[in-house]
Amino acid sequence: MDNGFTSLEEIKREFLIESNDIDEMVSALKGMLKELHPDPGGRGFQSSEDEDKFYKINEAIKFMREEETNEVAIRTEVSALAELVKMQLTINNSAMAKSELSDEVDKTLRSFRGYHRVSKLTLAGVSTFFGGLWLFPEKLMAHPIIIKYVDFSDSQMFNYFSITWILLVFLTLVLWLNTFKKDNKRKEFLEGIKSTSMQSYGFSLFLKYVKGSALTEEDIAFTEEEFIQFFISHGDELGYHLGLYDSQVCRIDSSLGESMAKTILTSAASKGMIKMVDSKEFSDRYRVI
Repeated sequence: MDNGFTSLEEIKREFLIESNDIDEMVSALKGMLKELHPDPGGRGFQSSEDEDKFYKINEAIKFMREEETNEVAIRTEVSALAELVKMQLTINNSAMAKSELSDEVDKTLRSFRGYHRVSKLTLAGVSTFFGGLWLFPEKLMAHPIIIKYVDFSDSQMFNYFSITWILLVFLTLVLWLNTFKKDNKRKEFLEGIKSTSMQSYGFSLFLKYVKGSALTEEDIAFTEEEFIQFFISHGDELGYHLGLYDSQVCRIDSSLGESMAKTILTSAASKGMIKMVDSKEFSDRYRVI
């Protein structure tokens, strides 16, 4: 017998049920079934109307169980889809944060090199000048201003001038090497903080700091601003991890600290290490899980 139920509302109207909960509706229908069930003695239904209603209720229960199964399947699919979207958003956010950090590193490195541009140009000029003296000493000796103060016929004066010249050339080379080494070390540091291992070390270093100042396990929480400030003030310690001991080379400014913090927080949140909590503070607050 097919009673053709197509909706829960139809069943509610048919059997005068007010509840919208499927379990409660099934319970109410089962109560009706007990009243209509054939007599245990084998006398059968009291009337053909009772028999029709009995089978109709069974069909209604069957329909609702199928609806419940479909609803669970839909909820499962929606939940899986939501999880997939969440995962994709996390991947996109992580990729975006890494891209922003890479751009900020490149910008910081250009700024650092620009800071030394004047000294490099000065060194280039000095190097060119002394190189010219080395190649064309007769030009120096014939220069009207220099010969006014330096008597090259005086061997002692000539020796003093030669020693001074050699020292200046040596100093120029030392300054060139120092500038070159600083550039390379700065680049090594900036490239280092882009690596996952360095970010992991920085995060573990911060957790030690947070756990050390926390009174209880519930107090192990921090704001994004605190996280940023930690890296700005602990650039030296990150440099030590890379074997770099120059505070100027390992300096982290606010822009770089913010990009670095965002990258690490996004990664830590995606791995379930931290979670954002409700806070009335301007900066986002996180709790360590």
